[in-house]
Amino acid sequence: MATAQRAPRDVLLQADADYRRLAEQHRQYDLELQRISKSPYLNAEDLLEEIKLKKMKLHC
Repeated sequence: MATAQRAPRDVLLQADADYRRLAEQHRQYDLELQRISKSPYLNAEDLLEEIKLKKMKLHC
């Protein structure tokens, strides 16, 4: 009989509240980066926000 293998990420998402919180933050940062990148023109403030979000996303 074959047993279903679960990805380590899925196991952590179910078992670890901190991991779930970090994964959600990472997703939110990614959504915000996508929103910024859709703009045809990025001003200096947008560029700084993009850099900040990328760093925060990596930190997660």
